[in-house]
Amino acid sequence: MKLGTLLSMAAMAVMGMGLALPAQAADPIKIGVYLPLTGQNAFGGQLELEGIQLAHKLKPTVLDRPVELVVVDNKSDKVEAANAVKRLTEHEKVLAIIGTYGSSLAMAGGEVAERAKVPVIGTSCTNPLVTQGKKYYFRACFIDPYQGAAAATYAYKNLGYKKAAVLTDVANDYAVGLSNFFKKTFKKIGGELVADMKYSSGDQDFTAQLTELISKKPDIVFMPAYFAEGAIIMKQARELGATFVLMGADAMDNPDTLKIGGKAVEGFLHTTFPYDVNMENMSAEAKTFTDAWKTLDIDYTNFVRTTEDRQTRAVQKFWGDLYEKGWLYKSAYEGWYCVHEETYYAESDLEKNEDGEFVCPDCKRPVRYESSGEENWFFKLSEFQDKLLAFYDEHPDFIRPVSRRNEIVSFVKGGLQDLSISRSSFDWGIPVPWDEGHVFYVWADALIAYLTGIGYGDPERTSEFDRRWPIQYHFVGKDITRFHCVIWPAMLMAAGMPITHTVFGHGFLLTKGEKMSKSKGNGLMPADLVRVFGVDAYRYYFMSDVQFGHDGSISMERMVQVYNADLANTWGNLVSRVTNMTTKYFEGRVPEAPAGSEDNPLREIADGLYAEYDACMAEVDFTGAAAAVQKLASRVNLYVEESAPWNLAKSEETAGELAEVIYNALEAIRIIALYMAPFMPNTSAEVFRRLGLGEIAGVTDIQEATAWGQLPAGNAVEIGDPLFPRLDMDAIDLSME
Repeated sequence: MKLGTLLSMAAMAVMGMGLALPAQAADPIKIGVYLPLTGQNAFGGQLELEGIQLAHKLKPTVLDRPVELVVVDNKSDKVEAANAVKRLTEHEKVLAIIGTYGSSLAMAGGEVAERAKVPVIGTSCTNPLVTQGKKYYFRACFIDPYQGAAAATYAYKNLGYKKAAVLTDVANDYAVGLSNFFKKTFKKIGGELVADMKYSSGDQDFTAQLTELISKKPDIVFMPAYFAEGAIIMKQARELGATFVLMGADAMDNPDTLKIGGKAVEGFLHTTFPYDVNMENMSAEAKTFTDAWKTLDIDYTNFVRTTEDRQTRAVQKFWGDLYEKGWLYKSAYEGWYCVHEETYYAESDLEKNEDGEFVCPDCKRPVRYESSGEENWFFKLSEFQDKLLAFYDEHPDFIRPVSRRNEIVSFVKGGLQDLSISRSSFDWGIPVPWDEGHVFYVWADALIAYLTGIGYGDPERTSEFDRRWPIQYHFVGKDITRFHCVIWPAMLMAAGMPITHTVFGHGFLLTKGEKMSKSKGNGLMPADLVRVFGVDAYRYYFMSDVQFGHDGSISMERMVQVYNADLANTWGNLVSRVTNMTTKYFEGRVPEAPAGSEDNPLREIADGLYAEYDACMAEVDFTGAAAAVQKLASRVNLYVEESAPWNLAKSEETAGELAEVIYNALEAIRIIALYMAPFMPNTSAEVFRRLGLGEIAGVTDIQEATAWGQLPAGNAVEIGDPLFPRLDMDAIDLSME
């Protein structure tokens, strides 16, 4: 269920509740969140978590105290849901809870919350039993009596269907409730219920139920399933020749419904929250949620979902090859497991918290010892210890920066354990093709997406994959370098495939020398910073002033300093003053390029700039690259001051010299815009437009494009608004810090 509108409201409602708070003014207000982040309902849980996090950004404090979110995965399981709420109330001591996606999960967690007398607000738990008889459980969504009745009314009155049937998951409270309300309303308004069929969660074969339904000849079948099972039902119904219309509920509002069901989804109907990114009557909350997607002007070229056919094909091919080569074996798994990182750790890798509990070395959350006796497939990672160490020695640039490399080498020298790559205790995931009943575990699936996106396993894209793999650079956060510098290269070695040239693990951002923490109230929110500086200046600061690959300490004061010095006073001022003088002295047209001028300090710098810039970019030294470009920008400003075009314009005798100065300055601006494009794409595009040069995105060879003298004479030049108006530090609201 997509809850862009309601989730922020729900989260804010909890954060704004009149709670009896302890007296310590400096302590954070802890709000618990329990959602299905893994398992059958993970898609919905992940979406809801994004909405809650957005609300937290919009309202990070209550009563002048920071709000701390404590997020727990209920794994789409009723027992885990109850345990999650118990942990939040007893161990974390939260004052209120947000959750959960899934009525059954909410009911299980609600019983625990009720006993603890901790208020909970549900996000998309639509069954009325979630709140019925509860003093402490509330909701921010419609309920099934409304949804079921609306579906029945639409089917009968709007579509004109007189005969209906239902197909219900009897193990799912959400489905049972919706089916009952659909049946009640459909019969009440005059419809005929011709069949009432049932199945249980996890079923994969619906042939018997569907055959019976076909024999009853309903006009429409209502099946309030989750998207994965619903898509399977649709496929099997069409394979059996069913002609009736299928209708689902809000849990089917998922793009994977189409991906799993394919052509069988054609004509399918479902209820949902009224939301679309282009809605004219969008609520303020939904608009805020939608706008946040676009705030940083970031997009992707290819998005791979684990439920796509291409990902299934790639994963099965990759691991099938390793199985055939003998790199996999079957055994039982046990060890210390971190739910958040979805990783097993050796006891020697673990740390202890203040309570003496073992915690994850990466996320610092408590781990648990798992020994299920369940047999799964293992990858022989331990056999790659020496191979990996030799590879690191032979390829010193594989792991960068050096600090990350040292960490990984030390870790591998400490010994590697074989890794479980499958599970048989649940059926969500990509099936293991050589062992029925097993599915690939999440990490074994996810890493393959790097290959899937460029055509691996696709017979029609073989040449593309061969051309694009291996990749040159792979950028990851430093906290996941083990996956990408140990497990991933070992997998590729086992497969006999080339390995990425460089994995670059970038650092953390610190404020005032400390890691950002909501409980400390020292975080700087990207959306807030963009509102102050603009997205391009925001990008420029982090690429120019924070050394990539290292932890960087940032502050609002420093950001303002860099903004004013580099952008407002240097780059922005240069563009403004030169375009103004072009308009004043040459009627807004680029003057003729000077012929045979030997004394041009700008060209001298520009001619040598590419080599320096390219070397920095090749070394992932964005700070150095930005500094190199700034040297040219600063020199152009000095050149304008030294040349004093305002004096040259006073005499016809110096008209040629004036034209030379203005042309040189405009040409330098063109070149600077090209070099600045990776840092500030929108600003560079605007500068190109003001110079009458068309789309900067069309430039493909920066070395060729930055050669001196390519600015066409006669181009119309626009002045425009200041690119970077100066900022007054005292006028900025620092409450965001």
